[in-house]
Amino acid sequence: MTLAHRQELYDDHMRDLNWKKLVGLVKSLLRKHKVAFEGVQTTKGPYEEFSAS
Repeated sequence: MTLAHRQELYDDHMRDLNWKKLVGLVKSLLRKHKVAFEGVQTTKGPYEEFSAS
C-alpha cells in the first residue's frame, strides 16, 4: 500500500464515521432531551420545597 493510498483510505474511513455520527445526531439528542426532561420533572417538587423553606 502506498502512502497516498493509505491516506485516502484513512480519509474515507473518517468521512464514513463522521457521516454516521451526523445521521445519528438527532436520535441521540432526542434521547438525551427525554432523559433531561424526566430529571427535571423528578427534581422539581423537592426543589420547590427547598426553595420555600
